[in-house]
Amino acid sequence: MSNRPLPLARRIRFHAEALGFDMLAGLVRLLGPDRASALSGALWRRIAPLNKRHARAGAQMRMAFPDLDEATIARQLDAMWDNLGRTMAESFHIAALVKDRARFEIDEDTRLAVEKARAGGAVFVSLHQGNWELAAPLLDSLGLPVAGIYQKLQNPFTERKAAAFRTPFYALCAISPALPCRFSDRWRPPRPFPHLLRACEAFRFLQAPSCAKAARPSG
Repeated sequence: MSNRPLPLARRIRFHAEALGFDMLAGLVRLLGPDRASALSGALWRRIAPLNKRHARAGAQMRMAFPDLDEATIARQLDAMWDNLGRTMAESFHIAALVKDRARFEIDEDTRLAVEKARAGGAVFVSLHQGNWELAAPLLDSLGLPVAGIYQKLQNPFTERKAAAFRTPFYALCAISPALPCRFSDRWRPPRPFPHLLRACEAFRFLQAPSCAKAARPSG
């Protein structure tokens, strides 16, 4: 990020957005993970179709899946917004969700993959499916130190607040391409990205093209 001061109007807008983020975070955490997830999913299903991204996602689905009828596309889009809404709310409860192991089924293949990663390192690539924010925290809970790369928010004040819910579960570091690596207290080597890949036990990429978001399969 540039060290130049932000224009006054943008700074005011960013601070207002950060205040809104704090209010949202407080409400969502007060509701608890299950009620917050259900409410957020329902709200997104009703409000998000009013956004221009809804039409864009529908157009991308028609291009990617020309055999789908309109009713199926509508159901897929509805499920997509529900999932995004739930993921947003659950992101404020990552620690509580991961701690409640009854919510997850970790199969033997996953445990074997973690053991192999401990022995020789691994790169995990995840999609925007289900709650993608839980992938790294679950690996961390299995004792596998993880480094991650993600797309930062444009608002630096909101970015710092949002990162506070995510980065504790990236024991090595969480990197945004436009920012220097924000290393945790447990690991601070000044290494460039290729050396970081060689040093990490596990590295996680989160792919986020618009077409991948639009093509979320129904569950």
